[in-house]
Amino acid sequence: AGRNTALESSYFDLVIIDEAARATPGELAISMQRGRKVLLVGDHKQLPPFLGYNEFNDNNTKANKYESEFEYLATNKAFENVSTMLDEQYRMADEICGLISNVFYDGKLKSSRTDSSTYAINNIFDKRVSWIDLKDEHNTAEQQKKYSFINKGEAQAIVNILKSFNQNEDFLKTVFSSEIPIGIISAYSAQAERIGNIIRQETWNFDHEKVIKIGTVDSYQGEENSIIFLSLVRSNLKQIAGFTSSLNRINVSLSRA
Repeated sequence: AGRNTALESSYFDLVIIDEAARATPGELAISMQRGRKVLLVGDHKQLPPFLGYNEFNDNNTKANKYESEFEYLATNKAFENVSTMLDEQYRMADEICGLISNVFYDGKLKSSRTDSSTYAINNIFDKRVSWIDLKDEHNTAEQQKKYSFINKGEAQAIVNILKSFNQNEDFLKTVFSSEIPIGIISAYSAQAERIGNIIRQETWNFDHEKVIKIGTVDSYQGEENSIIFLSLVRSNLKQIAGFTSSLNRINVSLSRA
């Protein structure tokens, strides 16, 4: 909204700003000046405003500690009488919602989903949340690529799982029932790019561009897919987690499915 020139000469009875927790002070100010009443909608437990590469990097994650204006308002007791939490969600299955609720929202987030369907394709997807341990696989150490990181073993493991789907007719029928059913995300753009390159080189029994969406965690806030692959990338003897140590980024990562 802050970049919309149509707002410069217009006033409204009510201005609603979505994803307000990701807005910089300037972006909020422009929109807020146009309304007689203002409603801010956002989640300060998810990603804060993007400050730019000059403001932080993977070894000095200033963004992890940045408090947005929305967070200040949402957590300040002076404003508690005009703020509320929307505690029902309709995306995540109960198991995923329970994980997110207990870790990030003090158990206050409730699931209002009614379906109990699951993708019981193989022993990986017989549960709603599955961790795949690659410690015994080759080539799973992280590699730095300019200002980003890749993990070749993780990228290939994800593609191998997709290839097993490729031969499963029941899965293909089920997966086409939703729009872009599979999302692949990583905190590192170089890893997302590598996975995309491998996928484009493979042969599929479906139009992979219509079935698989690939992106970074930061670009995925507000997005969702029936199945999410999360590539964590980092694997080193010093146990440095980098971008993936941000609680806000972990929250977004685990709540997209």
